[in-house]
Amino acid sequence: MKKRTDTQNKKLHLLLNKAGLAAEKPDLVAFYTNGRTSSSRDMYFHEAQKLIVYLESITSNSASTPTDRADTMRKKVIAICYELGWIEPTDSPEERKINMAVIDGFLKKRGYIKKPLNEFTVRELPRLISQFEQILEHSKQTAGSKAVNSLLAELNIPVEPLKRK
Repeated sequence: MKKRTDTQNKKLHLLLNKAGLAAEKPDLVAFYTNGRTSSSRDMYFHEAQKLIVYLESITSNSASTPTDRADTMRKKVIAICYELGWIEPTDSPEERKINMAVIDGFLKKRGYIKKPLNEFTVRELPRLISQFEQILEHSKQTAGSKAVNSLLAELNIPVEPLKRK
């Protein structure tokens, strides 16, 4: 795979500083490399590009104040929660609403900082988004495994559990 370029690295660091997220760089790099590395030096071209696009989105003029950037990032967390199904029960799909009590309860118990969503600052939110993106990815992988196991069971194919070392 192609390594990131020097131009990408310069842009990455410029955007990290502009967003005030230089201290969060290792966490962001680890997220965008799926935990492979926490150093931008070891990023691949496509990984660096995805991180640059994300940083450009949070430093763009459309969300110019810290409050606007924080609201944009909170909405991203809420969108992920919606995808996870953390919604209030309702009979009508059109009336679905996000269940903020569930989100705040989760954050107070399991968030990387134990506090409600609206109390997270602009500097804290990128890491929180990373946490929720990892939860979503794990949820998708788990759902996929369950679907495969269900199909194998329907076909009467025995499934042996993986042995952990």
